[in-house]
Amino acid sequence: MGTYNTATGVVLWYDKDNERGELLSLKDGEIIWQKTYAAPYEMNSAAYAHGKGPKSTPLIHRGRLYTLGISGIFSCFDLQSGSLQWRFDSKGEFDQTSPLYGTAMSPIADGSLVVAHLGGEDDGALRAFDGETGRVIWNWRGDGPGYASPVLVELEDVRQLVTQSQDNILGIAL
Repeated sequence: MGTYNTATGVVLWYDKDNERGELLSLKDGEIIWQKTYAAPYEMNSAAYAHGKGPKSTPLIHRGRLYTLGISGIFSCFDLQSGSLQWRFDSKGEFDQTSPLYGTAMSPIADGSLVVAHLGGEDDGALRAFDGETGRVIWNWRGDGPGYASPVLVELEDVRQLVTQSQDNILGIAL
């Protein structure tokens, strides 16, 4: 695991069918590194006022940056260098790659795992990845993602990841 200056900030934004992640110095706004990747997204007309996003908050955990873009592309970058460590693009696995109004949940970390709800309308998976390798550790397959980020809680002595899906409130025992 590399070291990094804690006086940095992360920006994830969308521009002309591309998403761009930047690591910035909070001291002077200088760009430390920048990565751009293609992320075509057709916005639902009811959401034009919201803009194309992204709507998910990037996650910094254990020397890595995790981003979940508006079109459902989940990426892991080395925080210090910006090099891509792994990427999951749900195109091909799900009928749609994002919910009706675009991906709007943020990933969460739990120890060595990072969890994101991927997929689209009526077809998705809440999925835990090994944060270092991107290997899938566990998977809940059901309806599509909702628009809320998961939280970690303990209820009745059971540690759980709780989140909203398209049609359900889920509590996954960890």
